Amino acid sequence: MKHDHFVVQSPDTPAKQLLLLFHGVGDNAVNMGPGSYSPLAPPTQGIGQ
Repeated sequence: MKHDHFVVQSPDTPAKQLLLLFHGVGDNAVNMGPGSYSPLAPPTQGIGQ
């Protein structure tokens, strides 16, 4: 089984939180592009699967 991951947000300073994003069936992580969650949680590392 192969899993592809896409980093959607990576802060300049060490992250205080890790946010895992799960997209819907038939969608992909690229659609959750960079900056989508920046205004909500700037010090968060975001990873979509």
